[in-house]
Amino acid sequence: MEESFDDKVESGKVISQDPKGDSKQAKGTKINLTVSKGVQEITVPDLTGMTADQAQKALTASGLKYAKGAAEYSDTVEKDHVARQDIAAGENVAKDTVVTCYLSLGSEGIEVPNVVGMSRGNAVTTLNNAGLIVDTDNYTYEASDQPEGTVLAQTPAAGSKLQKDGLVALTLSKGPEKKTFSVAVNANGGGKISATASPSPSRPITASRLHPPAAWTTCRSRAARSPSRT
Repeated sequence: MEESFDDKVESGKVISQDPKGDSKQAKGTKINLTVSKGVQEITVPDLTGMTADQAQKALTASGLKYAKGAAEYSDTVEKDHVARQDIAAGENVAKDTVVTCYLSLGSEGIEVPNVVGMSRGNAVTTLNNAGLIVDTDNYTYEASDQPEGTVLAQTPAAGSKLQKDGLVALTLSKGPEKKTFSVAVNANGGGKISATASPSPSRPITASRLHPPAAWTTCRSRAARSPSRT
C-alpha cells in the first residue's frame, strides 16, 4: 500500500488500485492500493525583505501563489520590499494557497514634537530623544517678553513628519527689547535726559521727580546773588 497527497480524495480513502477493479485476476493476486493522505500542506516561507519578484518565485517554488496587496509605510523595511504577508511564515496551508504580500513605501517619518515654550536645553533634549537633530549653528533670536533662551518658534512645525536625524531649526527669545525714553527738562536753558530700559511685566517703568543737573543749579544760584545794575 502506498500513500499519496490528493486534493480531492479525503485522507485515508483509496485513490487508486492496481490491478483496476472489474478486471479478471488469478486467485491470490496482490492488489496494490494508493491511499490518500489528504490535501498536501505546505509551510509558508518568510518573505519579509524580499522584492516582489523574489517573493513570487519563492512562493511558486513552494507550490503557493503570489498576490500583491496595497503598499504601506514601514520604519524597518526599505522601499519596494515585502513589509508584511497575510499568512505568517511557518504556517501550514494547502497547495496553491494565495499569499498576499504588502510592499514597503519606506519610512513614513518621525512626528516632530512641539517644543515651543520650552527652554533651549529641554527643547534640544526632547528633539534628540525623538530621533531628530537641532540646527544649533543657526539659531534665530527675537526680542520677546519670554525669558531669554525660550523657544518662540520651530521649523518644521509640530506634527510634521521628518526622516530619522532630520534637522529642526529653532527661534529663541533674547529677552525683552531695550527701549530708550527721552524726558525734556526746563531748567533755565532747557535740556534733555535720556534713559534706556527693558520693560518687563514684573518690573514696570514708573516716572519719578527729575532734578536739573548740578551745573544748572549752580548757575541759577550765582545769578540770584548778583546785584542788579541800575
